[in-house]
Amino acid sequence: HAAAPNPGVITREQVLASLRENAPAWETKIRDTRPRLYFSDHQWPQVLRDRDAMPAARAPLKDAFYAAMDKIVAEPLPDYLSPEQMVGKRGDAHTLYSAMEELWQREVGNQIFALAVAARLKPDAPYRAKLHDLVMDAIGFDTWGRNKPPMGDNADLAVGHVARGIAVAYDWHRDAFSADELARIRETITTRLPCLLKGLYGDAFWARGFEENHNQVSVAALGLCGIAFYDEIPAAPEWLAAARLNFLRVAAHAPADGSSVEGV
Repeated sequence: HAAAPNPGVITREQVLASLRENAPAWETKIRDTRPRLYFSDHQWPQVLRDRDAMPAARAPLKDAFYAAMDKIVAEPLPDYLSPEQMVGKRGDAHTLYSAMEELWQREVGNQIFALAVAARLKPDAPYRAKLHDLVMDAIGFDTWGRNKPPMGDNADLAVGHVARGIAVAYDWHRDAFSADELARIRETITTRLPCLLKGLYGDAFWARGFEENHNQVSVAALGLCGIAFYDEIPAAPEWLAAARLNFLRVAAHAPADGSSVEGV
């Protein structure tokens, strides 16, 4: 597979031009529609039928998933610790340099995402209550990853994982949160997602790294939040347009079999 030429950093001018082209179709599809991500209300009944019709040989996978969710429900909410407090305590935080990335938060975002799925598949379980608490816990964290300028805070993997999870939780389980809580979620996303966009526009080391996970995870958060908050946060349509252009370049740089330079 011949490598695609790297066209360089995506610019705001390119993104705004793409937004002007795509916004009419997006607004028709997105506005006044909930949920928006992955499955519509018309599709969810089929998802649940597929759950019930899962072949017996695959039942252990479903049981293992629910067992993992039950474990999350039983765990206390994670306390936010500063990078200085985190050294040697969680995950990859072996030194202050590594602790600054706050990579332990990736698992928080993953748990939010998984609980959002579990609460849809098994609404009688306590998954939605735990989802609510974990989202509100996460929006109280001081930062979602720290980096030195020009990249700055909230501009890499931690924010990518947490914001992806929150976008799905907000879209699929909006009524799990009070009006005040929804406003607090929007306020936090409004403050932190522009840091990711600024990174894509050239401030982040991953801005033109279309083959690597730092780009793909981070920009996925821009895309999902762009859809989930499209008509509630004024900047959200630009996030979606930026993600679209980025992933067109990701696809152009991917090997023909879809594999990644970082593994499966």
